[in-house]
Amino acid sequence: MRNEGAAAGAPSLRTSSGIRRVIAEMDWLAVRRALAPVCRSPLFSASRSAFGGAMYRLLGLILVVCSMTALGGCQTSKKEVAKPQPVVTVEEEPPEVEAWRGVATPADIQSLEALPAAWEEALGEVRRRYRRALAAEGDLLVPDTRLPRAAPAPGTYRCRAIRLGTRAARIPPWSVSKSGFCYVGVSGDQLSFASEIAGTRIGGYLFDVKEGDNLVFLGATVPARTKTAPPYGANEALDWAGLLERTDEFHYRLTLPRRTGDNRLIVIELIAAPDA
Repeated sequence: MRNEGAAAGAPSLRTSSGIRRVIAEMDWLAVRRALAPVCRSPLFSASRSAFGGAMYRLLGLILVVCSMTALGGCQTSKKEVAKPQPVVTVEEEPPEVEAWRGVATPADIQSLEALPAAWEEALGEVRRRYRRALAAEGDLLVPDTRLPRAAPAPGTYRCRAIRLGTRAARIPPWSVSKSGFCYVGVSGDQLSFASEIAGTRIGGYLFDVKEGDNLVFLGATVPARTKTAPPYGANEALDWAGLLERTDEFHYRLTLPRRTGDNRLIVIELIAAPDA
């Protein structure tokens, strides 16, 4: 784009009339002053000869023509402004909190996280006096035994409770209850569990564990002369928390760590009994 503002009032040098106008309007005194440092020869002195004055006019005209030609050829350049680059911000989603952690008390969460240590301590006490009985139970009492698809099918199960470890010298570190029945039900999209074993009547719900081969049980003791357990968390003294795992085909165990009481662990064995 040409600089139209600078050349709008300038006469055209393409016509003779334009050239005459430039010569007539030129400030020759200013031209002579501008050329004086360059042209010191007497040949250019207007006071000595008319030829010198003509030379001043000729040189001045050449300067004007060159200047106007340069101005006419000027182009304005647009200054390029860097465009702002888009900024992409990726917001990381907070890690998903497992549902059972939003229900369990801090004390029960701590007990479940410390379950491996509780297993080790309880089994250490059992091996001193009941090594044969422990070996006869096979994988049921091997802490690392857990198979995929831990969720039991709803229905009736034949159950028994094995108490491991002791906190009192008068209580043996090993005892096994008589067989009883347990029940797995469905409430909405969640499994429930209830035990009718003498001395271990409990009821509650089973919660999925993300990327785990077990379920978390949160429940409570069924009070005497009642049929159902109170809601978990209503009375901390009655609360139970444990892990349910599959140890064989249609064979499960529910491990319940005990913070108080005579025993360190209670393991409930569940064997499917569809005809019971």
